[in-house]
Amino acid sequence: MQKQKNLLAGGDQSVSEIAYTLGFETPAYFSRLFKKEVGVSPNVFRSVKKGTVHLSDLFLFY
Repeated sequence: MQKQKNLLAGGDQSVSEIAYTLGFETPAYFSRLFKKEVGVSPNVFRSVKKGTVHLSDLFLFY
């Protein structure tokens, strides 16, 4: 999972591009597995790593 995290945090590729690059058949499957392992979706993970969203802000939606 570290490779996926690194690609999301440091690259400009879309989640779909990352999923296909890593050999996943569909981006949806990649997103489901990522969320199951990490606890947040790939898009949320990327936003938190880039500093555009803070984890504490996410709890406002629940």
